[in-house]
Amino acid sequence: MIEFLAHELSVHLVANKVIPIEEMKYYKYGIELILNDLLIFSMIIIIIALITDTFLISILFAFGFCLLRAYTGGYHSKSYAGCYTTAMINYFSLLTFNSVLEEHKLYIGVVVIILSIPIIWKFSLIKNSNNPFNKMEEKKYRRISRMLIIIMSLFFTIAAIFFSDKIGFVIAWSIFATALLMLPMIILQKKEETSNEKTMS
Repeated sequence: MIEFLAHELSVHLVANKVIPIEEMKYYKYGIELILNDLLIFSMIIIIIALITDTFLISILFAFGFCLLRAYTGGYHSKSYAGCYTTAMINYFSLLTFNSVLEEHKLYIGVVVIILSIPIIWKFSLIKNSNNPFNKMEEKKYRRISRMLIIIMSLFFTIAAIFFSDKIGFVIAWSIFATALLMLPMIILQKKEETSNEKTMS
């Protein structure tokens, strides 16, 4: 269903000359990824957020996580059920830490941002078999992901100083969750590179 919607939206963009047909596969992939993440949060997370009275932080996390992840790449399960499970683990982790950290939210937020930014800055866009981007597209997405973490880090600072450490923590966790899902693919790629080097030698 999601793949069909992504295809139809991409065809619509081509038909209306919004994008060239040569770039349709890139947009189809991006739309499919965003729709998948949005459906997760719209159907499940919003319901949980209303029950737990965490609507604002849930919406902030969903928006930040989906937006950044669309441009960084990272681990993707072979099935949508796996994707849902991964996203829900990240979401419930946010709710858990948000409720138990109390006055330590700001400090933990600073730590996870410091740990996450170098990973995203250096390794995005993560390549995988579902990611059909060429070198030019990779550079474009890497540039966008770097801009996003700068903007989100600024929002974290503003929120922590002028608004609420709770909001700041949510922004930090969105960045951290994205970086965390990049790590399995980074490790896998490093192993493949090492294996290829041994084969060539």
